[in-house]
Formats: sequence, C-alpha cells, structure tokens
Amino acid sequence: EYPYKPPGVVLLYSDGVSTLFDPSEYPHLRRDPQRAAEQIIEEWGKETDDATILIAVEAR
Repeated sequence: EYPYKPPGVVLLYSDGVSTLFDPSEYPHLRRDPQRAAEQIIEEWGKETDDATILIAVEAR
C-alpha cells in the first residue's frame, strides 16, 4: 500500500526512463498525461533500453 491523497496522480515508469527527471517540471502532467508521458520518454528515455510510462489521473 502507498498513501494516496485525492486528487492525485500515479506515475509509474520502467528502468528505461532515467530516475533523474523531476515530475514537478511537467505542470501539464495532470491536464494532459499523454503529452507529458511522450515528453518524459523523449527527454529522459534511455537510448539503449525500452521505456514504459504510465500516468493515471483521478477523474473528477
């Protein structure tokens, strides 16, 4: 279990994405999760590994 406080965002990613990125640098994460996921993979995906990212936003 993990503490979750609505309205929250769940962000999961594989080891093909660098852990150095900061989700707070993506203010559109909640508003446009598809765009944020694409941008994160483009900027932080490792060229030598496949990358997966899942962003789940609570519906209002």
